[in-house]
Amino acid sequence: MQAHVSDAIVQEVACAALRNIVKVGGAERATVLASVSGFTAIQNAMGAHPNEVQVQKEACQALLELTALSADANLLDLLGGHLQSLLEATNVRYPAECKECACIILMRLS
Repeated sequence: MQAHVSDAIVQEVACAALRNIVKVGGAERATVLASVSGFTAIQNAMGAHPNEVQVQKEACQALLELTALSADANLLDLLGGHLQSLLEATNVRYPAECKECACIILMRLS
């Protein structure tokens, strides 16, 4: 993801792949993903493509999977305030596509 930050399609597909890794691998894979800067990569994708609805949607879905495992994997400690502002902006920009995921993630972060 880092090598192709400016490519929205790469970011969209990569976020979907990260989501599926966590969905299938559970808390153990979520911890590994977080330790190799997975959260940062997702945040960078969101920040680099604020006007690409599919990137925002896939990023939110990946974060939803990751934060669902926070109790088991202690992942919420890795998230910063920057993510909150990205999610709030996505929530406003794409309510039909991202509002539900963004609200759940924000609730988990509070």
